[in-house]
Amino acid sequence: MKTKLKSIIAAICAGACALSVAACGGGTIKGGSTGGGNTAGVGDPIDDGTVGQSSLLGAPKAVERVNYSALTTDGYKAFKNEVENFAARFSAYAYEDYNKQGNFTVSPISVYMALALASECSAGDTRQEILNALGVTREQLTTHFSTLYRSLEVEHKSYKDEIRSLLDLSNSIWVNDGTEVKQPCINSLSNDYYAYSYSADFEHNNAEANKAVRDFVSEQTRGLIDKDFQLSEYTLFALINTLYLKTVWNDGGDDLPYADGTFEFTANDGSKKNTELLQGYYNDGKAVEFDTFTTFYTTSRDGYKIKFILPKENNSINQVFTAENIAAVNAITNYNAYDAANNVHYETRVLFPEYKCAYDEDIKGLLQDKFDINLLFGSACDFSTLSDEPCYCAKVQHVTDLTVDKKGIEGAAVTVIGMDANAMPPENIIIQQDYVVNKAFGFVITDSHDTTLFSGVVNNI
Repeated sequence: MKTKLKSIIAAICAGACALSVAACGGGTIKGGSTGGGNTAGVGDPIDDGTVGQSSLLGAPKAVERVNYSALTTDGYKAFKNEVENFAARFSAYAYEDYNKQGNFTVSPISVYMALALASECSAGDTRQEILNALGVTREQLTTHFSTLYRSLEVEHKSYKDEIRSLLDLSNSIWVNDGTEVKQPCINSLSNDYYAYSYSADFEHNNAEANKAVRDFVSEQTRGLIDKDFQLSEYTLFALINTLYLKTVWNDGGDDLPYADGTFEFTANDGSKKNTELLQGYYNDGKAVEFDTFTTFYTTSRDGYKIKFILPKENNSINQVFTAENIAAVNAITNYNAYDAANNVHYETRVLFPEYKCAYDEDIKGLLQDKFDINLLFGSACDFSTLSDEPCYCAKVQHVTDLTVDKKGIEGAAVTVIGMDANAMPPENIIIQQDYVVNKAFGFVITDSHDTTLFSGVVNNI
């Protein structure tokens, strides 16, 4: 649905751009805001007495279906491996900094996308620091970003032609009204990074500009994230990625059944609670054993996976939710489903609790301390690919909201960078078993290509 929408908007805006944004080729442009509530794609306004004001400067290139062959080249696989390395490190470092007993989840891919936008806008050593943090060269990023993005823009429909599962991303840049930006960079963001471009008057109509951002994010995340990001009146640019995921357990969208009886769940603080556990479907394989934890997965109807990280006896989730372990879990391709010598085929289902997780933090310090991105946040920041106006990054706000219940998985994430002044198997013996998640656990949620969408820790339910 969104692919078609973007195609239509892109066609409309191409003409509008030619008429109202000077040339869509070289040179510079200035943002210019218009009357209330004209942010493209924004739904019902949030009734807080403020009218969001912005202008659409440019729309993203239409997102075409990705060819499977593009996902299997050596170059893309090496790039994707670095994306997952970043995901594992970011997840572990964010949880390490979290220091709370509540449930936790981040969306590494959302942060990755936002930093990719920043790398395109920056230059020199500032760009290189960002690329180093992402673990790729500029050539790798520009060559493979489109494949990654397009692999994540997916919808599945039921036999009734209704949307059954949806994974939807958006990138955008918000330019302060009157700030001069370089058109080639805006073109690259639109064509290579699928980004909307907006103008809003952060300096003189800050509340209205923030309202426009809030409305846009709320619309893109289907209302899951409704937040005033409080971008300051000194904001020159804001780079934003949003992600929305919704998937069901089965074709009809029916509830997943509960396992018989109740189970004792041990929270991270040692407290215990009797609870019902959802009964997942059998998947090929059996739990994989590591020294300090075990792991197995459950899948949605359309291939989205929750990969559980369950500490062994005398180990806590704080000890095992590490970058090394997260990466090891997501790298598993063989769950030992077949014992050819004994003609045995293993199938395992996960019994797991319903849970909710969220996160809302400025990750600027984490990116500095753990990923060595420093120039972006200081006076030496070089954003000259986008604009000659001096600027620095004032905040990197990352917000998530995730629910896993009997219906399926629904989650959203946003990252805001605010810049201020798969042969049928032979017949085998089938052994079926359960993998019971009955204590504080970690998880990684991936798409069918094993791209990490969310990861986190459930300390209590």
